[in-house]
Amino acid sequence: MFFPSLFLKLCVALACGILLADVLPPVFIPAAAAGTFGILLLWCAYRWEAYAWFGALLCFMLMLTGALTAGLGRAAPCDSAWRWPAEQTMGDRLTYAGCICAEPVERPRSVRLRVRLYGLGIEDTLVTSALREQVLLYVARDSAALALRQGDLLVWRAAMEPVAFVRDGFDYAAYMRRYGVFRNAFVPAGDWCLAASGCLPVLSQMPADCRYRLLELLRRYRLKAPNHSVVAALTLGYREGLDAELREAYASAGAMHILAISGLHIGVLYALCHVLLTPLRRRSRGRVPAAGLLLAFLWGVALVTGFSPSVTRAVTMCSFLELGSEMKRQTAAWDAVFVSAFLLLCYRPLWLFEVGFRLSYGAVAAILWLSPGLLSLWTPAHAWQRWAWQMLCVSFAAQAGVLPFSLYYFHQFPVFFLLTNFIVIPCATVILYMTLCLLPLAASGWFPVWGGKALDAVASLLNASVHFIERLPYATLRAISFSETDLFFTAVISGCFILGVTRRRYSWMGISFALCIVWNALAMLG
Repeated sequence: MFFPSLFLKLCVALACGILLADVLPPVFIPAAAAGTFGILLLWCAYRWEAYAWFGALLCFMLMLTGALTAGLGRAAPCDSAWRWPAEQTMGDRLTYAGCICAEPVERPRSVRLRVRLYGLGIEDTLVTSALREQVLLYVARDSAALALRQGDLLVWRAAMEPVAFVRDGFDYAAYMRRYGVFRNAFVPAGDWCLAASGCLPVLSQMPADCRYRLLELLRRYRLKAPNHSVVAALTLGYREGLDAELREAYASAGAMHILAISGLHIGVLYALCHVLLTPLRRRSRGRVPAAGLLLAFLWGVALVTGFSPSVTRAVTMCSFLELGSEMKRQTAAWDAVFVSAFLLLCYRPLWLFEVGFRLSYGAVAAILWLSPGLLSLWTPAHAWQRWAWQMLCVSFAAQAGVLPFSLYYFHQFPVFFLLTNFIVIPCATVILYMTLCLLPLAASGWFPVWGGKALDAVASLLNASVHFIERLPYATLRAISFSETDLFFTAVISGCFILGVTRRRYSWMGISFALCIVWNALAMLG
């Protein structure tokens, strides 16, 4: 049965509600949600038998709940709720205080900080606000700015201006407004000072501290600068050390997914833990402790990486699969996908707008959807042929799943992505395993020189391969025009076509071809 999970309908309803939060009036959402909930209570009390209407009302209430949670998760600009001085106008240089709530990002001439605003200085008095608006600060690059960390409390003097940035049709200001970021400012050297450290809540400060300590241990192996930045991104999710040239090389070669910890990395760690815990599983009472250790390790990895959307999705899926295995119930992969998506959107509704969240679920859905049919086309006789064929099918399916989003957000397409995956995935797996071995040794006080040299050599091979592929002729198709309308038609046409192929229903293929004609007609008229 295709799409067997009930959570598919729940996810669609919740996602539609989150998208409607930008359209519906704020007052309408809670009133409609309360009215729908009252109707559902009456329905349950009188035990009406029209279950189809019950399901429709449940989905409608869930849609309104998504809109309500998404609206509550967004902050409002301070102008509407904070008592600013009467003489303040845009462009005035005032004194502010705030806490760095995300990893600092190094730029050629500045360090970008995402700061949660705590208060405004008026005549040597700090006026605090309960409304936690966030601002973007671009601090002049120097040794003091480079030493800033997540959780540091800053006091600065600057002129705050509205965020306004649009490029290639992407409205960066609207994107940042979803997360309560309305203003930005450039802060010259000397116009800011560090007031305190470790000011975030415990659950937010702990991942930053863990990652910082692991980065310090990794630095003691004295890897070359580009190799260290790649290893830190691949194993700890710390991508702020990557320079623009290296990022562009990985994006052009189609290997950017390696630098963001995602399902590939969690899958490798999940398989490794299963192998290491096999002796414990074979004991009569060892299955439950083994499952507990595995889940604790995976959620520890999610903690170190800051609970990014892609990592949280992968760890949640693996948790459901592992729990289903321990309960001796076969948990379908589709069920794990939909349950994880539903729970994550309930926890963080605004993750629906995250690029990593969309790419992650697009890739895993395409792999589960396409790869079984592709793998059935050929049954290799040798082990190395099976490995190569599986790599080819999974890479093709994942690229098909993320293609609409990559064209819309990045406006480029890596031509040699299949060749790239054949090289970077084995290298990334080796780097991940080596780092898992070297970091505990470093924590114990032993830094094997040969281990650092071997890790540096594999990272150099990975970077050299990426640069080689990136320099091939026609390696990247750039400046591809792709709008929101194109994104919608591409997703719907691909889904109908694949649905027709997998279920052998030619009516779906006819619908996909009809949508292609409509899409081309709209493009010609536009």
